[in-house]
Amino acid sequence: MADHPTGGPPGPGQLAGLRIISATVAITLVLIAAASWFALDSGFTGHPTLGWAAAVAAPVISLALGRMVGLLDLPVSTPADLRSAYATHFLITMAATEAPGILLFALGFIADLSALQVSIGMVLTAAVVWTSLRPTRRRAEEFARRRLPDGTDAQFFIDQF
Repeated sequence: MADHPTGGPPGPGQLAGLRIISATVAITLVLIAAASWFALDSGFTGHPTLGWAAAVAAPVISLALGRMVGLLDLPVSTPADLRSAYATHFLITMAATEAPGILLFALGFIADLSALQVSIGMVLTAAVVWTSLRPTRRRAEEFARRRLPDGTDAQFFIDQF
């Protein structure tokens, strides 16, 4: 096994940390959704159409933002740069995909939405966050393929997944 400098690939412990973070973010959104049953009105006192539109829009916007983050051109010139680029991509994706769920929760208070509407939207957003964030070998291969110049060997990075 080659000795990698500090900027080398994330180790198994670091990848486990990314997996824990991605699960924690999704679980936190579900827990906030559960808390909304206590904090928000269980009836439909606000505008019902707005509530259902927001419940559907939050995961759709989350998915769109997650895809848009994939279009960012992060500077990677060598395989050693993959680690920091992957971490940056992960954190930007996390922020972009969880934001619509958090905003839905705030909208629940502002527009007096039903706890059911907010919960459904947040649970669906949590599912989008989980599927957009979780580090997998396939995603690492795709990330390296899109970021590195053709013919560059990134196997040491991919093997960490």
